[in-house]
Amino acid sequence: MISYDLNPKSQKVLYKLHFWLDTFKESNGLVGEIQETIWTIKERGSYTDHERELLNQVRDWYLEFNKI
Repeated sequence: MISYDLNPKSQKVLYKLHFWLDTFKESNGLVGEIQETIWTIKERGSYTDHERELLNQVRDWYLEFNKI
């Protein structure tokens, strides 16, 4: 399994995504799980290929949401 280190810019983006997801936490239990994963990645300082896919999906949701 490949692991990718977080750089300072990525850490800032993780914070932004984590707190943006708070907007939806009440309506969907999955959001809390995603936030936990993001926080784990932040604390660990790296992410796996599988986590990378999740982060890319959340980023896409964030970008789509903020187009509106």
